[in-house]
Amino acid sequence: MPRLVGDTVSSSGVVRLPGPGVLRDGSQIPLFRLRYGGSAHSFGFAIYSAVQDRCQDAVLRTGLPAGTPQEALDTACTVHLTEPRHEPDPDPHR
Repeated sequence: MPRLVGDTVSSSGVVRLPGPGVLRDGSQIPLFRLRYGGSAHSFGFAIYSAVQDRCQDAVLRTGLPAGTPQEALDTACTVHLTEPRHEPDPDPHR
């Protein structure tokens, strides 16, 4: 299974554009974008679609259309980096 080892972020007005995720072999993959929603805990989320080569509005793993940057990263990594039918550990810090 691929493993993300780094990422970058750039800003353009109220939109934060995470740069591509960096994999162990150095290859890069687009992940998602965030739109500021008025607080540090409220960002709209759009996930990168390789088929359409652009980001599309989406819901987070929480089922909500907005959340924290960490929830967006968790959702994008689940979509882009896990194997089919793989459910990630809900508490990876235990």
